[in-house]
Order: sequence, then C-alpha cells, then structure tokens
Amino acid sequence: MLYVVGLGLGNEKDVTVKGLEAIRSCDKVYMEAYTSLLSFGLSPDGISSLEKLYEKQIIVSDREMVEEKADIFLEEARSSDVAFLVVGDPFGATTHGDLIVRARNLGINVRVVHNASVMNAVGVCGLQLYRYGETISIPFFTKTWRPDSFYEKIKQNRSLGLHTLCLLDIRVKEPSLESLCRGRKVYEPPRFMTVNTAIEQLLEVEKIRGEGGGGSSSRSTANPGLSSEEKHGVGKQMTSSMIQVMCVAPAALGSWEARFEDIFQDDPFDMLDAALSDTVTRFPIDIQPFKDMMEGMRMDLTKSRYRDLRRAISVLLLCCWDSGSDDRSSDCLLTFSGTARKGKLYLLQDELVQARIPDDDVFSGRVTNKWRDFTKSQIKRA
Repeated sequence: MLYVVGLGLGNEKDVTVKGLEAIRSCDKVYMEAYTSLLSFGLSPDGISSLEKLYEKQIIVSDREMVEEKADIFLEEARSSDVAFLVVGDPFGATTHGDLIVRARNLGINVRVVHNASVMNAVGVCGLQLYRYGETISIPFFTKTWRPDSFYEKIKQNRSLGLHTLCLLDIRVKEPSLESLCRGRKVYEPPRFMTVNTAIEQLLEVEKIRGEGGGGSSSRSTANPGLSSEEKHGVGKQMTSSMIQVMCVAPAALGSWEARFEDIFQDDPFDMLDAALSDTVTRFPIDIQPFKDMMEGMRMDLTKSRYRDLRRAISVLLLCCWDSGSDDRSSDCLLTFSGTARKGKLYLLQDELVQARIPDDDVFSGRVTNKWRDFTKSQIKRA
C-alpha cells in the first residue's frame, strides 16, 4: 500500500490524525522536499521533530529521487506499507498526481490523506477564493533563461477581474547548468525566491511586453508567513520601492460594478449576489449609492487625502457609532489614526481646518474637546 499523506503548511503538528495513524502504520516513510518545505526547512532539528512525533525514520527525497528513482519506493509499496509525505495537500503539485497515477497503473493500492494547502490558506489575505483565476509559478530568471509564459495567464485573469495566485520558486539540491554540461552533477546552494525578486521579474516582463499584465498600476498581496502562526500578509503596489499599501486591482472594481448592474437586473452571479438581488427586488433601493461606493473605492486606489466631501467617509463613521463603546469619540479617533499611519486619512481637510484640529492630533490619537465636538457632528450627519 502507498499512502500519500499531506502534512499541511506549518510544522510537524499540522498533520491530521488520519495522516499520523497512516504514517505510524508504515514500514518506510519518505518525505518529498523540493516542491515545498515546512517552516523549519530541512534543518536536522526539524527532521528530528518529525521523526519524534511520527515514531518513524524519515527518508528525505529530492527531485532526483522522486522523478528519476520513484520505482524504488513504488516497488517497496507492492509488498509493504510505504508513506510518501507531501507538504500541503497531495494534489497541490502535478508531480504527486503523476506519482499516484503511476502507482495505480502498476496495480499498487493507493490511499490519499488530504490536508491544508496554499490554494485555500491564501484566503487569509482577505480576497475571496472563488474570485481567483489560474494559478501560476514564477521561476528564477537566469542569464540565458528568462521565461514569461506566466504573463499571459496573469493578463487573462486580470481581463476577467480575477486574482492570480503566484507561487514563487524554490531551488533545493538543484544541479548547476555548468555541471550538467560537464556530465558531473554539482548542486547549487538552496535558494528561495523573495517577494521583491518576484515583483522585479514581473516588472521586467511587463516592460518588455507592455500589455498590462503586471505593471506599476497592479496591486498584490504578499503572504510569506502562511506556514507560521503569525501571518505576515501585506498588500503592495507593484513598484520597485513597494511602498503604497493596497490589495484591490482596478480591473476587479470594474467587474464588481458590472455585477451590481446584474444584481439590479435580477441576474445574480452567486448566492451572495442573490441575497442582495432579492433585497433590491423587495424594497425601493436605488443603484446610485452602490455606484458612488465603487467610484470612492476607485479614487481610493490613488488618493490618500480628501479636501472636500466625497464618498466612503460615512461608512467608517457608522462603524464607530455601532461599536457599542461608551466613548465613541475615542473609538473614531482610534480608527482614523490607524488608517492614517497606513497612509490613508479619511477625514476632510477643509473640515479639519474649520474645526481647528491639527493633523498631528489625528495621527497621534489625541482626544480633545474639539475632536469630541467634531465627532458628534460627523456621526449626526452620517
């Protein structure tokens, strides 16, 4: 029997109960270690932690072992129980699916134990999973090999108003091109692509192609901490400086606006849209406030301050009013000072001047009598 067991994304504790039982029941345990790694990588202490929990010796399998010498453990699985461990979910990489097909073609019984994968854990960044298009992989560029096939897929996703999940390259125990040419394998040091490198490569391709697949107007969310207990997801504007915090693409706003039109024509896209469609059918709700909201979001992609009365400020004020706190002035200031430190101040400049409230008071979160009076007037208007 061949057990293909997903380990999840974090450490040895992320294995499921079913997966742990399968591992402990096997005579041999192999762990694939080149398409993805657990949080501790291939450190001796990390492997030791796995072996201690699983109560089995683990044979680390590199690309050469899995793709060229898989017949070794497939043959073992004919007469004994063998576990093949995979970071994430067993079907997260084509390599694992191919291995399962090969085993079944050889008449070997296969059992798959699923687990969490980056394909669903990416939902932690706040973007809805059903709004993702085709996933892509971004490989390391070399001096002579700079592929851009992923660009077309990003462009296609953007044209449909869909997000793109970009998987960044890792290179573990990979032979150098020079050594392959000489017929004697010499392995390169391990390398793990950073978000900065991925964006630099995307910008390079965009500069050459210039078709709007991933230029400086694009927005991205970086999630290098999906495998850790403290997530480190952050939205970035795709420029080399990567300063502006954002995570909504302009193309997505156009798609959402079209969906609002469909909702008011009783043609919902999904169950969430259907709920709103039912509401606007039952009650006299005008579409214009929704269009204003979309225009406000579109403005928000490029503006950080607003001089006169525009859109969206009422939403934040209503959130403060509904907070349930006895000191709503303090709650409001906490909300606005928090967004201000992130580069967005949703308070009208003219009104702050009229109320004699300096920007420093907002940024520092200083509650004064002037702020309390200002908050009361804003809540009343909202």
